[in-house]
Amino acid sequence: MSHLLLTKLWITSVPKIPDALRRDFFRLGYLPYVPLAFKARYIGWQQAPEKDPLYSLLTEAAEQVASKTLVALFLGEPGYPAQLTRLSDAPVALFVRGNAEALNQPQLAVVGSRRCSAHAAAVCRRWLPAVCHANIVITSGMALGVDGLAHEAALAAGGQTVAVMGSGIDYCYPPQHQALYQRIMQYGCIVSERLGKVPPRHFDFPRRNRIIAGLAASTLVVEARLRSGSLITADLAARFGREVLAVSASPLDAAALGCLELIRNGARPALSPDCLIESVLAQHQWDHQPTQQLLLALASGGVSSDELAHHTTLTMPDVIAELATLEAEGKVEHRSGLWFPTHMA
Repeated sequence: MSHLLLTKLWITSVPKIPDALRRDFFRLGYLPYVPLAFKARYIGWQQAPEKDPLYSLLTEAAEQVASKTLVALFLGEPGYPAQLTRLSDAPVALFVRGNAEALNQPQLAVVGSRRCSAHAAAVCRRWLPAVCHANIVITSGMALGVDGLAHEAALAAGGQTVAVMGSGIDYCYPPQHQALYQRIMQYGCIVSERLGKVPPRHFDFPRRNRIIAGLAASTLVVEARLRSGSLITADLAARFGREVLAVSASPLDAAALGCLELIRNGARPALSPDCLIESVLAQHQWDHQPTQQLLLALASGGVSSDELAHHTTLTMPDVIAELATLEAEGKVEHRSGLWFPTHMA
């Protein structure tokens, strides 16, 4: 069993370590410093990992990675979704059961009320099959209401769907969706930042929402009240430079006021499945242009030319040519053998 893999899993799972330090580990290959409150645990892991409380969980996960029943995608490594690298708080790892390749395909995030109306259900059932037939993955959070309906609509259409969990990868939440959880693993994938069968905490849902918004090229809000958690996902998507679409409805319907507020603030009205398909494919194409690929890979700063060629689809000559153009335009800088976006100067 690889000690390096175990250490990576441990860094992602151990408590009392700042997320920024976890990201430094995956960017640099080591911890640049060890917090005092964490030092004894860190030394213990280095000297006798089998005595660490997480050892059993991590060895089980490592065995599943080796048998390919679990996929572990680490920040900065091949397979990690490129679109997430632009997040300042990008997850250091994603654990996946199912088809991890779906994470790198064009995705539409679909979110909305847990207690959704017949109108919202009809939008999911009538519109999303056409989106799936355009080879677009439906991504949501497997909550009750719109989330579950979105996953169900994708599966019924023979499409792929991604469920991002706030719980551990092996804890189905809500429990009412156990059958759906199993079907998604078979025909799409389940994704979580956390290993094991751990229930979600209240602050895990906003963290989950940032992954949904970051993975998807566009976000559709089907139905939302003014204080709906779906508006958090929409706000995150807008901050990430993604297009937000919202389904319009009567201003007399309290369940629709969140969507109407989004449209008032600049969200695009969702008028048809074609509208959704156009939005997703345009954004996905933009994200995969050579210049955009480099800027995404440089989002965290301090990246060498070799690393850029490794983490993008570009050849080394293409990387060098694109970097020269970006440097001439004042968008990147070269310092101490590494490339940085100019805002990190």
